Amino acid sequence: MASFNDDHIITLRVSGNPKNPRNGATGGQARSWLRFNLYKDGMTVRQYKDAVAQAGAAVGPKGYAAADLIWDTEHGFISISAPSNVVAAPATEANVAAEAAPAPAKRKRAKK
Repeated sequence: MASFNDDHIITLRVSGNPKNPRNGATGGQARSWLRFNLYKDGMTVRQYKDAVAQAGAAVGPKGYAAADLIWDTEHGFISISAPSNVVAAPATEANVAAEAAPAPAKRKRAKK
């Protein structure tokens, strides 16, 4: 079973909500459809869980958020990836000079 860190990024892979908007049992809106509408492209897993919790009982228990992430990923509705937190080192005189310096010449091997 998949597990996602709270800082992982959600990417929508469908243009519309693929869930059935109607609940046959009550005739009202389906809670899974309402929860899918809470996804925003580029939001974190934590932001989605918080959005579900804030929406309250209308979208179902907040524990459903984790199940949604797994279901929607397995069915290709969303993808979840680790954040790209690669930050370039700040420029200093030393590393700017090192980048500007020519590479050392390669030595030829002596033939035997």
